[in-house]
Amino acid sequence: MRIVAEEGEGWGVCLGGSPEAAKAKISSLKDYCDQISKRSDNITISHSCMVVLSKTREQSIELLKAKGKDLNATVDSLLQRHLVGPPSEITSRIDEYVDVGIRHFTLYFDHDLRNLERFAS
Repeated sequence: MRIVAEEGEGWGVCLGGSPEAAKAKISSLKDYCDQISKRSDNITISHSCMVVLSKTREQSIELLKAKGKDLNATVDSLLQRHLVGPPSEITSRIDEYVDVGIRHFTLYFDHDLRNLERFAS
């Protein structure tokens, strides 16, 4: 983070976790920026995550269980850092990330292009 504060124009929180965890990391970055008198709002913060989209949260959880096996991760850990559920929940979750300072998203979709089309609409 020190290097980002000193040299960076952008920073990827990547799999930074929940919005609350991302907020803590962004706060640390702002502290580094304050130490060197750099405006932290000149650094674009991004978040990379998977989108598991379906009509209901229950359906998304079932899809997430399969992904958890492939990734050797628990459902809870995946729920913390990814966008999971029906469109309304995903929209709300994105808003939570925006509220803590995320300005750019890199979203990963599974091989079903219908989910990408559904997300776009």
